[in-house]
Amino acid sequence: MAFPNKAYQDIREEEVAGTRLKTYYPRPISLNDMLDRSVAKWPDRECLVFDQERLTFWQFAREVQATAASLAWRRVGNGDRVALLMENRLEFALAYYAVQRVGGIAVVLNARLPADTITFMLRDAGVKLLVTSPEMAALLVSSGKRPPQLEHIVTLGPPPAPDMIAWSTFRESRATAYDRPTDDEDKPAAILYTSGTTGLPKGAIQTHRNVISNAMNAARLLGLSPEDRTLVAVPLFHATGVNSQLSAMLYAGGTSVLRPYFKTDDFIDQLVREQISVAIGVATMFWFMLESPNLAGQDLSRLRHIVYGGSPAPVQLIERLKRQFPAVQLGNVWGLTECTSIATWLPDDAALAKPDSVGLGAPTLEVRVDNPAANGGIGELLVKGPSVIPGYWNNAAASQETLQNGWLKTGDIGRIDDEGYVYVLDRKKDMIIRGGQNIYSIEVENVLYQHPKVLEAAVVGIPDPVWGERVRAFLVAKPGQSVQAEEIREFCQERLARYMVPETVRVVPMLPRNPGGKVLKDALRAMEG
Repeated sequence: MAFPNKAYQDIREEEVAGTRLKTYYPRPISLNDMLDRSVAKWPDRECLVFDQERLTFWQFAREVQATAASLAWRRVGNGDRVALLMENRLEFALAYYAVQRVGGIAVVLNARLPADTITFMLRDAGVKLLVTSPEMAALLVSSGKRPPQLEHIVTLGPPPAPDMIAWSTFRESRATAYDRPTDDEDKPAAILYTSGTTGLPKGAIQTHRNVISNAMNAARLLGLSPEDRTLVAVPLFHATGVNSQLSAMLYAGGTSVLRPYFKTDDFIDQLVREQISVAIGVATMFWFMLESPNLAGQDLSRLRHIVYGGSPAPVQLIERLKRQFPAVQLGNVWGLTECTSIATWLPDDAALAKPDSVGLGAPTLEVRVDNPAANGGIGELLVKGPSVIPGYWNNAAASQETLQNGWLKTGDIGRIDDEGYVYVLDRKKDMIIRGGQNIYSIEVENVLYQHPKVLEAAVVGIPDPVWGERVRAFLVAKPGQSVQAEEIREFCQERLARYMVPETVRVVPMLPRNPGGKVLKDALRAMEG
């Protein structure tokens, strides 16, 4: 069980900022260089699809150039920050790569956050120009918190205020020429804010080296080629969508089919209609797909890879995917915004052999456990490699705390087996300590997923004056099923140590998640009752 040999081709060691790293060579040295190479190789191949719009690589590059000229006309250039605040659509891809053309930094924002949080991020990043929907623009106006340095707001539709400009009007005014930046691998390409489940969000700086390294890892692990087509239904404002799908496909010459958001039957319809070969999403998306009656009889013969991540995939899901798609290869990913997306990869031949593992470190990444000897082989997982960010924007203290001697402290507790397979047991802050006993939520969740009526499960610790914490389980029942708390407790008592059995069980309509699909356990802990 290992990655294909070709995944390790062209890797050598280089010193980057005083740290020895595994890197691909040769490689593009900027996103501009990467796009230029792809256009030269595959000018007439389909690059992007959004609704009725279809662009070849040459057409996409032409539209990127035009958008860059519009940015330059408004004096947006080297080092300026441009925020993208929208659902998945063609303008996102155009603006993201146009910002690179003028040497700017794309600030990729979560379109589902409240106005106060968005305003904080706009101010923190010092955004000069914002591209967003009329609805989001109106929300910023009504909140009265438009940051003073935000000179331009471009809306993807009629602007709600006279000092804003519609995208169509924005595109009409263009500089006749502008200076293209010198290629620099270590220059920031983007800022992606962490989910901010505790405290204020932090802006992870993703350099050109980071994004390209991740794109090449994704392409090697998935064996991407110009024949591949991926369906981007996870948000482009998340590292998976923008880096492991959009940029990875641009690197490999494949096609990205954009959808504004995930809807189960639309997802199935697009897989068929667009002849998708690589489907990427969180485990929940594939649960919903398998439960849909509309899946029956569909021709998904082009589908060759299903990639799930964002949360552990229960073995029941893997088994069902194997039965439904016996010719499709499965892959599990553990990733973080701070390593641009992919940290580890579980290949298809280990999907059932090691279902509770998130796999091996990606080809250019090293993963280790911090101080394993002191804790029986368990500790905080550390990651090193060229896709690990250099730090957080405007936050030296967080950078120094998280990045030490070239290693990223992930905040995840885990272990690594004798074959190098990584197991994520819990978030450091989510580990439950009951009466001095460490309880890793994934161990309890894995048992809950075995119950035939359970669709989703999450476990948290609830403060207790006697025990320190008690175990509480949150469940989503499968469609048409009714789950009782006592039957769940009895089920767990037969399969878990007594101290690990949930003392309270709550059945909820859905689990709160961030855009990357990770369950927001702080939100669960805050629920009353």
